[in-house]
Amino acid sequence: MPKLFAIIVFAQAVAVLSLLVRLWSPIDRWFNLLGFFKVAFADVPRDLGFFIAGVLAYPRGWFERYPTRKGMGWLAVGLAAAALWYAWDQYLGRFLPSVRETMDLIYPLWEIILCSGLCIGLLVLFRQVFTAQGALGRLLAENQYSAYFWHVLLIIPLQMALLGVQLPPLAKFALVTLVGVPLVFAWSHLVRRLRVVRSVL
Repeated sequence: MPKLFAIIVFAQAVAVLSLLVRLWSPIDRWFNLLGFFKVAFADVPRDLGFFIAGVLAYPRGWFERYPTRKGMGWLAVGLAAAALWYAWDQYLGRFLPSVRETMDLIYPLWEIILCSGLCIGLLVLFRQVFTAQGALGRLLAENQYSAYFWHVLLIIPLQMALLGVQLPPLAKFALVTLVGVPLVFAWSHLVRRLRVVRSVL
């Protein structure tokens, strides 16, 4: 099982790599690979780091064996990080504009603390509380990786379609979520009917 020190070292390494990459390619700068596949390199260290962590965790049974008490502690850390940054971004930052540049440097570390806390905490929470799986849950679970693979190609057109619509940002977010989530999973389910796709995704 990973110790606290190992998790902290992992988080710091991902945060430093994210900061270095974002000096070259800031958040929300997208690149077209092969003419159609969009990549935001600013997110690659974080996403790749957690992908590698998942690859290491699954065969070792970390998901099943991580202590519940520690998991709940990480969940509290993740929720606290989310609440603190929201308070900073929406309220406190307006009164301390001179500190914003410093906070931009801290952002990768805050982001990885939030991600680590929520990823560990939510996995343990769902393991302990939501132990039953119905037909819909099984369908979503079978298609989760496929949905992750396809979601960029389907969600970005929805977001672009709403650019000129006069709605509050939260309403746009809700609309894209309500349309996008069923669309992505429906598409993922359909394409996985092809044997060659199902063998990979």
